[in-house]
Amino acid sequence: MPRFIFLFVLFFFSISIGANKSQDNISRLLESELRKNFTSLNKLDSTFYYLAYRMNDSLKYSFTANCGGILDKSSTSSRFVDIDLRVGSPEIDNTHKNIEDFYVNYPYGIRNLRIPLNNDSLGLISILKFSTDYAFRNAKQKTSHIINQLALNPKEKRSGIDFAAHIPLVTSSVASVAKEASGSKDILDTLYQSIIEASKLFNSYSFILSSSIHYNYSDVLERLVTTEGTNVSHRKKVSSINVYVETMSDDGMVLWLDKNVYGSKLSPGLSLDSLKSITMLLIKKLDTLRN
Repeated sequence: MPRFIFLFVLFFFSISIGANKSQDNISRLLESELRKNFTSLNKLDSTFYYLAYRMNDSLKYSFTANCGGILDKSSTSSRFVDIDLRVGSPEIDNTHKNIEDFYVNYPYGIRNLRIPLNNDSLGLISILKFSTDYAFRNAKQKTSHIINQLALNPKEKRSGIDFAAHIPLVTSSVASVAKEASGSKDILDTLYQSIIEASKLFNSYSFILSSSIHYNYSDVLERLVTTEGTNVSHRKKVSSINVYVETMSDDGMVLWLDKNVYGSKLSPGLSLDSLKSITMLLIKKLDTLRN
């Protein structure tokens, strides 16, 4: 098995096992800090009425093959947190739309705050505390500004984003992470070799100017906790294979075709024969187009 695949499998397995062991702890920590930060800031301003934390842990892996060789390959992991909050009332709060919203930062909180993946609880607590405080002060200032605007222009009819209370949702669908990771070695090795083998087909057709077979995999663990009682964990997996061919017609027009196959597991489920059939079909169609 290629060294890159081997290292990725080890990395994938360790991240998955870590997520499986710590997912409940992380969710509990998010919920605990949500309550703590909301209670603390609500004492400063009782109109602070909603807070939500969204955390996404993602693992991404991709490689591209052409003519029997690998063009590029990468594997990354990341953790991001979104902080949504509302200060004011459901009728008038920091989400109220006005012309200035086109020129200022996201008015509802903080988006895509990058967090280390090492499950350091003290570090996560500190980041959530200071980031929530920062978002709260910005939201409070925004709400005050909107109220002043409405006082000067009472005919303004714009309202905030519709925000009806909902029934809290508590669910988790990430229990099988470790089991699925254990079989990833053979799946990735087979897929890697199949894509390389199928890409050799491009060598036989001189009219092809550009070609590739690209594999991409994304595994995202999403968490959401809110002051309304929602506590949700959900794992979303998407894999895809893209076959691409390009040529040029006699009059200089660039012609290209591609085909995408998607799956909800580590592999989209294509056999080597199926991948070769898709590749050959695109090549034949491209040849027809150019003539």
